[in-house]
Amino acid sequence: MTSLNLNGKLIVFASLLGVSLSARQVNAWEYIDANNQVLVSGNSCRAGTAANEYYLYHYPGFTTTGTWSSGPIRVYCPINRRNMHAYDKQMGGGGERIQTNGVWIKTSSSSGTLQCRMFFKDVYSTTVNYTPWQTAPTGYGQYIFMNNTTQWNSLNWGVLCDLPPGDSIMNIEIRPTNNNI
Repeated sequence: MTSLNLNGKLIVFASLLGVSLSARQVNAWEYIDANNQVLVSGNSCRAGTAANEYYLYHYPGFTTTGTWSSGPIRVYCPINRRNMHAYDKQMGGGGERIQTNGVWIKTSSSSGTLQCRMFFKDVYSTTVNYTPWQTAPTGYGQYIFMNNTTQWNSLNWGVLCDLPPGDSIMNIEIRPTNNNI
């Protein structure tokens, strides 16, 4: 056995233990650029007007409309751009290009009339554009699926929903395109 005694400490050479200590470069971080999945809490949704905010409850994880509301309350659920790209990914242009493989909105609807759609404000024309309305199935934990594969140029986008009394938006899941533009 080959060993070395330094200041009373016994050191056994690694080669005798079958361990290789050859020098190699190790990266501190290795980011695998795979599918990114963004999950946004439903409690980030806000009413379109300050007066309508009175009819909403924002609980941890979801937003619901009070049962005393006389009709649906329009809520806007912004999507944070920082969640959309891998940390080491160079974004095209000013980071305004968006493309998704799917958006799922988890709901709780007893009315069967809760409906949502995506919106975005175009960076160049400043017009606000919308996808078609989708209606939530009745029940707890049901999903509205939106398959919008069109590329947008927007820094302001998200989901808007007309939320009937007693219905809830629980969360929003977004899957950006793999190359994420």
